[in-house]
Amino acid sequence: MADLSDLVDLTFRVQKRKRPDRHPYQLSIEFGLIGLAVSQLLVGVPPDSPMAGEIRYSTTAMLNILFLVGATLSLIGATLHRDRDPRLSLRLGISGQFGVFVGVACYTAIIVMVTNPPYWLSWLSGALGFGVTYASGHRMIQQWQALQDLKKMVDIVEPEPDDDR
Repeated sequence: MADLSDLVDLTFRVQKRKRPDRHPYQLSIEFGLIGLAVSQLLVGVPPDSPMAGEIRYSTTAMLNILFLVGATLSLIGATLHRDRDPRLSLRLGISGQFGVFVGVACYTAIIVMVTNPPYWLSWLSGALGFGVTYASGHRMIQQWQALQDLKKMVDIVEPEPDDDR
């Protein structure tokens, strides 16, 4: 159980400040993933790309559904109001970022393994995939820490009753 000395550190962490999940960079990545997923689900992989003959549609569909669900959950978590109870927003954000993390990590591994090494677009796609994977993992950790800080604050403000009476 936390005591009031922890309150000083926690007040800085939970005070009102800009929300990183509403940052234009994160929102543009999520909207881009949704656009990529919808276009590849409807149109498919371009026939002249090196991946067209190497990867099955079921694999592409599975990854794109993961992109679609993960990015949508992250966007829903970002739109929810956090003044009353931020736990749902944070949990949706963590779930969405986990989906994006797994999807982009698998997509990057497939790109790097399937295409031939001299193909420059595969290296560009791999580098972008590593960047988005790192960013979503880092954001997931930030949201997890915010959720833990919120739990500490709730424990200080509303301590659980003692059962030793």
